Amino acid sequence: MLLEAPLTKFEDQYVLSETELREVTQAVIATCYTNSTQLGVVADHWAGSIHGDTPGTPPLTAIAVLLGTTVNHIHDLLHDVRIVGRLVHEQETGLPAPW
Repeated sequence: MLLEAPLTKFEDQYVLSETELREVTQAVIATCYTNSTQLGVVADHWAGSIHGDTPGTPPLTAIAVLLGTTVNHIHDLLHDVRIVGRLVHEQETGLPAPW
């Protein structure tokens, strides 16, 4: 990944440009789909909620119904997505993920 702008540090967190964040997010989603469809679907939800509630992002209950599982299982999958996200973020940028 080529960083388009110098990274700056703000309150002990590195800041990526919008383009860089989008690239990392797409890599996280792709990695999650490679692992399982359920993880990929939950990663799509996670990506829609990174900056707060994005219009059109379904609630977790809707994701659970779509996947035929429980909301508790969706929470477990979200935890796994965050782990994948941290690993991908660090691989793509060389920086620790802020989440």
